[in-house]
This record gives sequence, structure tokens and C-alpha cells, in this order.
Amino acid sequence: MDLALQIFTASLVIGFMLLAVEVFIPGGVLGALGGLAILVSIIAGFFTFGPQGGLLAAVAIIVFGSVLFGVW
Repeated sequence: MDLALQIFTASLVIGFMLLAVEVFIPGGVLGALGGLAILVSIIAGFFTFGPQGGLLAAVAIIVFGSVLFGVW
């Protein structure tokens, strides 16, 4: 598996997990780290999937994150 794809997947999962933990342990640090991890996954998406795929991945992450936040 490509290293950029591994970074994309791992940072995306870790980012959403940190944001979920932030709900139970407030303070902002975990939320900031989760947001940074999601930003890293968006950047890795551009390296992995190219410009069009990276833009699609970025939009999908933003929409998915917004829907999850709305459901919460």
C-alpha cells in the first residue's frame, strides 16, 4: 500500500477519534489535534488521489464531518 494512502487513512481515523473523545474530555487540545489530523488527511488525499480526487476527498471529509456534527 502506498505511504500517502496509509497516512491519509490513519490521520483521518485518528482525527475523527480525537474529535469524538473531545466530547467527553473537554479542553480543546484533543479537538485541535483532531482538526490538525483531519487537515493532514486532506493534504495527504491530494498526494494520494491527485487534484480531482483530493478535492473530492476534501469535500467528502467536510460534508461527512458536518453531518456527524449535526447528528451529535
